[in-house]
Amino acid sequence: MQAQIEPHFLFNTLAIVRQLLADDPPSVCGLLDDLGRYLRAALPRLREGKASLGQEVELVRAFLAIHQVRMGAKRLQWRVDVADDALLDAELPPMLLLTLAENSLKHCLVPLPEGGCIDIRAEVAGAGRLKLAVADNGAGMGSGSGGGMGLANIRARLKAAHGDAGRLELRLNQPRGVVAELPLRPGTRTTPAASS
Repeated sequence: MQAQIEPHFLFNTLAIVRQLLADDPPSVCGLLDDLGRYLRAALPRLREGKASLGQEVELVRAFLAIHQVRMGAKRLQWRVDVADDALLDAELPPMLLLTLAENSLKHCLVPLPEGGCIDIRAEVAGAGRLKLAVADNGAGMGSGSGGGMGLANIRARLKAAHGDAGRLELRLNQPRGVVAELPLRPGTRTTPAASS
């Protein structure tokens, strides 16, 4: 049930490189750096059953940086906010954040001519639990939202990892867009280590 790198993403990225070689050669190096970071982060995850939040954040940053070149900085803005560096060691199923970010991008921002922003947050939420949220200010949820393969995959993986406590919650963002929230595995240390 692992998410896979979509071939069209790689082909689209290579097409962007080709176009930039003709229109803006200096920007090609940055895009290739982002693609290299993405592949270094993504390829090992396809065979692993778990990842750290830090690994997932690195993957999502590279993914969104590539799409920002494709869409333009005015059409795609993004932020990643991890409330405490100690959270970066927290364990979660691999490719989880990527799937949520990709879902926001594909279904909520790309359809809008003006695009929008994806905001990814990680914070401690009571009893040592980690709350991850991927929010966008895009097109919002239409009928049938939340029933796609990517979200079904996330729900199944959360249930396998967390049992009945594993859930994915979707809600409307204000003033528009979608927020996807999910818990981390119970028992994973998500609080900062005590200083000595």
